[in-house]
Amino acid sequence: MSDAGEASCLAQPATAREDASVRGRVAWLAEDAARRLAVALTPRSRRRNAALGSHLGALFASRGVDAAVDVGANRGQYYRFLRHQLGFRGSVLSIEPIPQLAAALADQAKFDRQWQVRQCALGASGGSATLNVMARPVFSSLRTPDHSASSQFAGKNVVARTVAVDVRRLDDIMSDTGIEGERLYLKLDTQGYDLEVLKGAAATLSRTVALQSEVSFVPLYHGMPTWRESIEFIASLGFSVSGLFTVSRDASMRLLEADCVFVRTP
Repeated sequence: MSDAGEASCLAQPATAREDASVRGRVAWLAEDAARRLAVALTPRSRRRNAALGSHLGALFASRGVDAAVDVGANRGQYYRFLRHQLGFRGSVLSIEPIPQLAAALADQAKFDRQWQVRQCALGASGGSATLNVMARPVFSSLRTPDHSASSQFAGKNVVARTVAVDVRRLDDIMSDTGIEGERLYLKLDTQGYDLEVLKGAAATLSRTVALQSEVSFVPLYHGMPTWRESIEFIASLGFSVSGLFTVSRDASMRLLEADCVFVRTP
């Protein structure tokens, strides 16, 4: 074999390796670009709720959830989470105390026969109360803001106006809806008032297989329960913690709020 032929044979494997390396690099770049594009096209809210969505997808399937109750519906974020991210097709009851927001939800609900909306606040007993509507409505509460432990939401969680609202027991609301599901999922987000809602929900809880409550690790409202009190109270109702999902942290990375998911204890 000539020197040229020998050189060609020696060079060929190196060229093949280089080609493979180039193809690998191109494939990696294409995959990386696709992942970046997928992230860019995914709404921020869906990325933020990815862990909760994955958890609830498995929970709804394992517990056979056939209806969901959304207490503190605000602008319908949780309804859209259920329908669009979880693909849940069962009955949904949304309860929102701010009249304007509840009216907007009721208009939207006309296009979904499995969706009902009620405008009221919930508590341990019926009556009336003054609702604090905050600068950012998602923080609205029957309690008053407390910024002594954290100023994270000082510009948002501040009373912009007040409105008189009816307060009803969840059990009374449920008896009027005709929702017959025996495997309910109960989502609570009342800004420090979740335990009062549960005190008026004994019959509803008897057919609730799992629930979600926003617990605070730093007090954001006067008179609200601590996270320990919240978890202990819900545990006393026959539920066990299934998952904990961050809602907010402060600038120092201190956990402020988390959604705590509970399942009926076997």
